Amino acid sequence: MHRRPPGSRPSSPRASYWLRRAAERTLHSHQTVQSELLARLLEVGDLSTFLAEVARGARVLTQAHSSEMVLDRTPPSIPGKRPQRRRPLPAVPRRASRRVQDGHSVLSHSAGTVAMLVPVRHAGRTFGCLRLAWLQPPSPRRLAALRRYLAHAGAALARIVAEERLMRQHRRYEALLDSLPDACLLILSPEAVVSLDWHNDMSRLLLDINDEMERAADDRARGVVIRRLRRALEDKT
Repeated sequence: MHRRPPGSRPSSPRASYWLRRAAERTLHSHQTVQSELLARLLEVGDLSTFLAEVARGARVLTQAHSSEMVLDRTPPSIPGKRPQRRRPLPAVPRRASRRVQDGHSVLSHSAGTVAMLVPVRHAGRTFGCLRLAWLQPPSPRRLAALRRYLAHAGAALARIVAEERLMRQHRRYEALLDSLPDACLLILSPEAVVSLDWHNDMSRLLLDINDEMERAADDRARGVVIRRLRRALEDKT
């Protein structure tokens, strides 16, 4: 025969009902907070504001004492080219930085504080690192919510980084067109192409120039490319 521990009181159906209701309200509240934080990720388009928003969202979800989001500035690898040398993450030890860039979280304990470095990734690439600190270790439920949040944050961060890169290329492209007066670029759909003419050659030339500027290591190398183009234009022979 099962006996209750001494001093314990039998739980009434009414008490169990209110406990279930309290648990349901808590779960609903957490789900509402997560939905609002995820919706906020889609609304932010500025990179610096987005990094601050991710740090805030992670702090809210995990009840962290402090949080900070840093961006990985390592250029993306280009197929067929030697991979770029990794740049260490700002204010992160080099060894920990390599582990985070490989997609691993790094946990440490010091002076009554639990700290964690969490990679923010998308499509196999690390776009940033989230630094969190707690006075007490977070619960598995909060860490699971953080992982779900960072999966969405990684996709949104990849989009913003790609948009900013395209904007930089667009500004560079406009500067290139300004240095080529009277140049005309005609873009035709494949169905509208009847025969190749100088417009197609011009398009291919501009694309080749843009690729050469992308391959240049720094501003000095890009200046060399521009001077070579100017000499070619000045040569009337």
